[in-house]
Amino acid sequence: MVQDNLCRIVLRERDWFGAVNVALFGLRACCVLDARYHVVVEGILCAVHYGAVLAQLRADHCGPAHGDYSPFTETLARHARRRTLWPSKSILIKA
Repeated sequence: MVQDNLCRIVLRERDWFGAVNVALFGLRACCVLDARYHVVVEGILCAVHYGAVLAQLRADHCGPAHGDYSPFTETLARHARRRTLWPSKSILIKA
């Protein structure tokens, strides 16, 4: 389940520090890792909201883990490229 869907549609929450959806995000990833699946956690995840959850996932996981950070300017560039590939699914960003 996509995090945005879980947050906004199922739980009807905003993405705030301490919100249930943030904790549930970590629990879902942990459950899948415990079942020995590969997990890719990606998205625009605010460090204040998700930092502790992501750090705990890495600390608890006994296998290899890799973290990467993309600056916000790179995120904007990626979304701009997506718009050209999938115009019907575009994300419009207003400056």
